[in-house]
Amino acid sequence: MLTLLSATDGAGAVWQFHAFALATVLAGSAGIRATLPLFLVSLFHLIDPDHVPLSPQTEWLGYWFICVCLGILLIIEILADLIPAVDHALHAILTPVHAVAGALAAATPDYAGGWLARLPMAVAGAGLALSAHGSKSAFRVQSTATTAGAMNPATSICGTLSATLAIALSAFVTLLALVLAAMFIAFCVWSCITIRQTARRINFRQAGLAVIGANRFRRAGQAHDTAGSAERGRLGPAEMSAVEPAEARARPLVPNFTGGSIAAESG
Repeated sequence: MLTLLSATDGAGAVWQFHAFALATVLAGSAGIRATLPLFLVSLFHLIDPDHVPLSPQTEWLGYWFICVCLGILLIIEILADLIPAVDHALHAILTPVHAVAGALAAATPDYAGGWLARLPMAVAGAGLALSAHGSKSAFRVQSTATTAGAMNPATSICGTLSATLAIALSAFVTLLALVLAAMFIAFCVWSCITIRQTARRINFRQAGLAVIGANRFRRAGQAHDTAGSAERGRLGPAEMSAVEPAEARARPLVPNFTGGSIAAESG
């Protein structure tokens, strides 16, 4: 297992940056595929334990049985995400799982500091995974609305391949790990801002539609009252006595804020 150097040593400092960057990429990838980061870290550690060391708390990932189980879960997750309608339900159900997977993934790299370093990274990893998962879910909803779900399998496969490539490069190349970590953070921040702005626009639009509907209801009531007044002016006393009961039954109901509804008053 790779021996970490002191904080004053240049190589040790580089490894620390690499470990934190790798943790960031793993957490962000957990928002795309919950089981993918843990499976790849387990696989890479089993292939090259010196280059991809595990923290003492996640050494249980260093067994082939665990790696195979994670691989099976990953295949199930990928296949389920390709099925229409099931993919949206899966995104909603697995939201807490993505957060837990992001926290575990962020705590897997073996960097100095023990839990004093891993606990904050685990919390940040859960938040980063949720942010990436929310961005993916929002993009999937938009893709479903614009392409009737035809592009959903392609976007699912592209997301899986992109996350796999990002983790593989980050695990073995320090510079790419730093670049990809910065890209993940920037993308998640941008996605959160975009989702918030979109939600505000939707709320404003709904409020505007409610006002328009209320105005149309009020104008319809006014037109009804005007037409009724004009009609009564053309009728004689005998005809009025026959029309008024039917007109009363045809009056539109308006909200009664004391608990029920009352008929709108005429003219």
